Amino acid sequence: MRVPFDYLRYLVAKDPSRPLSAASRTTLVHQGGPMAPAEVAAADADPRWPAALRLRAYDEVTVFYFFFSFFFFFFFYFYFYFFFFFFPILSLN
Repeated sequence: MRVPFDYLRYLVAKDPSRPLSAASRTTLVHQGGPMAPAEVAAADADPRWPAALRLRAYDEVTVFYFFFSFFFFFFFYFYFYFFFFFFPILSLN
């Protein structure tokens, strides 16, 4: 099973009104478009498919939180650097 590719195809086949970014729409076209009803039925019949969908969804959430935490780490790092090191130097003048 090609879970990373079939994940998006499956979700769009199940919910055609699903909002997609321009990059996701382009990727979907290159992957063959939404799954056909026979492909959806075959995926639903596979006992591993629900676990594969959950794993792929967790992967997307993990990537989001990784970048989110990366941004806040640097934001607070520079915030504290400014107020604890640079700001006292400015107030001495």
